[in-house]
Amino acid sequence: MKSSLRVLASIAVALSIGSGENCLGKGSKPALKKPTAPTLPKDSSINKLQAGIKSGSVMPIEKNWKMPKPSTLPATEDAKQIEKQNRIPSTNNDYLQMLNKSNRAKAVNPSDSGAYLDASYAYRNLGQFEEALKNCTKAIELNPDLPVAYGELGLVNASLGNDKEAIENFTRAIELDPKNSAFYSHRAWMYAAAKKEDLAIAEATKSIQIWDGYSPAYYCRGRAYLEKGEWQKAIDDFSRAIKLFPDQDSDYYSSRAYAYFQLDDFRNALLDLIVPIRMESQSKHFNIFQQVALLHPDSFQKALLDLNFRVLKNKTDANALLNRAIAYSLVREYDKALSDLDAASKLAPKNGTIHRERGLVFLQTGRISDAVSELNQAIKLDPEDQSAKNRLLSAKALLAKPGKISKLEIAKVMSTKPATGSSLRPAESVEADAESQSEAQRVMKRYVENLANENLREHLPERADFDKQASRDLIRYFERELNRKISVEVELLSDVPSPTFGGLPTIYCWVKVKDGPQLLKEGVAILTTQNKHDVLVQSFFTGAQVKANPDLVRKKFPHEMVPEILFRAGLRAMPKPITR
Repeated sequence: MKSSLRVLASIAVALSIGSGENCLGKGSKPALKKPTAPTLPKDSSINKLQAGIKSGSVMPIEKNWKMPKPSTLPATEDAKQIEKQNRIPSTNNDYLQMLNKSNRAKAVNPSDSGAYLDASYAYRNLGQFEEALKNCTKAIELNPDLPVAYGELGLVNASLGNDKEAIENFTRAIELDPKNSAFYSHRAWMYAAAKKEDLAIAEATKSIQIWDGYSPAYYCRGRAYLEKGEWQKAIDDFSRAIKLFPDQDSDYYSSRAYAYFQLDDFRNALLDLIVPIRMESQSKHFNIFQQVALLHPDSFQKALLDLNFRVLKNKTDANALLNRAIAYSLVREYDKALSDLDAASKLAPKNGTIHRERGLVFLQTGRISDAVSELNQAIKLDPEDQSAKNRLLSAKALLAKPGKISKLEIAKVMSTKPATGSSLRPAESVEADAESQSEAQRVMKRYVENLANENLREHLPERADFDKQASRDLIRYFERELNRKISVEVELLSDVPSPTFGGLPTIYCWVKVKDGPQLLKEGVAILTTQNKHDVLVQSFFTGAQVKANPDLVRKKFPHEMVPEILFRAGLRAMPKPITR
């Protein structure tokens, strides 16, 4: 809170200095009166945010906004292609139907390369990359001169982390079809991922020269400019991508918001942040929104004026109303948010996002049964909305509780970070008696346990599959680092996974990296599993790092594992007892 007040005071100083002669005038510099912080109405949004920080219900301000992480590869479809088609695959059910159709085609004609290619596309989007690889390889075997097959193979290899092979695939696709802008864009993305920004910019520019209507090429080049710190060039490319592909990819908006933030254009940063919040309801975005709004209240008011203008300009624009409703929700203007959501719902009654946001407002304001009804409707309209599913669980848990539901219980439920976040933060903390606090804790415990078990079932592979997958992905991880062929030995430190990183199953193990009989390195790794197929290395600490800094282990690993990790690292004498 002190840091936020210092920032607000500095803003006040800047505003009170004035312009022209006070700063740049001739002669002696005039004495300046000590500025006072601008006064705001007690019920203003900014004061509500400050009250939220005092109560601990709003995330504290961070001085640095880290660069947003892009998706592995940009979308393969472009805006014009989508406009020509009534519907393209976009949900798991769509991809399963596509897979069934391709399997029927293969049964009728086993030499149909297009059927294998469709199967590869479906498997890749379902996260089954090994199956995608088999089908794409078969398609190329049947038709070795099919450019799109090499493009698909490049996407599959990129998904598997085979960056070198992916670049080779895209290069072959370009050789067969040098006028396909998508192939250059994909290869540019691989260069960007390898931190070769200049090569990425050159490749993306080739893609744009071939066809200036391919939005991923602009996005890729914008990301490269972002890495180089060329903020305005990045904004120009993101703006073009958004114009070509509006309301389809939240990464376009979050990346442009970051560039605006770097240029101190906080109004446009806030406006851009609303879109990914609406599209994906990710907590990282609304936390950043609240921080920027609190740091720069004048910019927030300007952003709100822009939203008002968009609504007035087109009163039938449901998205404009929805965006303004989310902005109101983020600063706790729930009555105004609900008014906009009601109007948006009349314009677009089958928009699941509107129902989700209405449900979240109802949940936040204690109208639990209304929240359950709206969230159920959101899921009915959009079965893939994981945020609505998560909040529905918490709303049902509160609804099942006998007696009056306190604001503290709602705050505790809303403060739990679900798998994909939510566009609302907890309500102001309130005093409650010991009994209600205890009951709120029990409700939260049940909710967290249910969510944890659901995530474990969804993402945790069988033990035999895990051993194979962990070896595969650890080998890839260390081969990139060491630039040589290696083998690994993996020993679990616990047979029981815990949903720690973003709710994913988290597994702790001791890893030995070898080149034949030679031990190259060993240490402790934190792994997560995703979609029952991918094993991700979240952290790896060598034995030497552990030995040099035992406190690192205490902070990063479960209490019961610490003695064994320290022992394996060579610290045979136990350090002081761990206090938690």
